[in-house]
Amino acid sequence: MDEVPKIERRKALRVATVLPICFEWYSPESEIRHTRGSTKDISRFGIYCYLENPLSPGLHVDFDVVFRR
Repeated sequence: MDEVPKIERRKALRVATVLPICFEWYSPESEIRHTRGSTKDISRFGIYCYLENPLSPGLHVDFDVVFRR
């Protein structure tokens, strides 16, 4: 079976890095919710990460990435 070449659609260089990440957001009841995970890669336009719990599409979140020295 022939493989179809993938076209790179990303607009910025992605840097592969595994770092801890924490997300916080407000629930509909105005309670602070949070989840943790780790990054896979980071770019100027976004972060690819794995999380303990899924987030809802369109959810507004705050997040912290912990950079090690």
